Amino acid sequence: MLALLASALITQLFPYKMMTDEMSARLSPSLLDLAVAIVSGVAGAYSKSYREIIQSLAGVAIAVALVPPLAVAGIGIGRLDMTFFLQAFLLFSTNLIGITLAATFTFRLLVQRPVSSYKKIGIT
Repeated sequence: MLALLASALITQLFPYKMMTDEMSARLSPSLLDLAVAIVSGVAGAYSKSYREIIQSLAGVAIAVALVPPLAVAGIGIGRLDMTFFLQAFLLFSTNLIGITLAATFTFRLLVQRPVSSYKKIGIT
């Protein structure tokens, strides 16, 4: 949310109308973007499961997939361009779903269950 608001505010303060390659890449998602999100979800879940792996890996992996589309969506808000915003927000939403599903699948493969599952069978 901070990336969205900050980029919208900065766009209002310093209007820059030229489209960069990075911005246009966030406006037309591809399967590569989805692959990055899925790999980020797997890497994040795996790093959270094992103490030996650097814990910051999860945050970095997720930030790579989520922050850039949110920043571009904020630029769309700052430009008052709804199409620009929606295209970038679509990539953010797709990445968020990809990360969530990949992390859930990874945790299932690693046999980690949520606390609520243990409460159902009487283990606390």
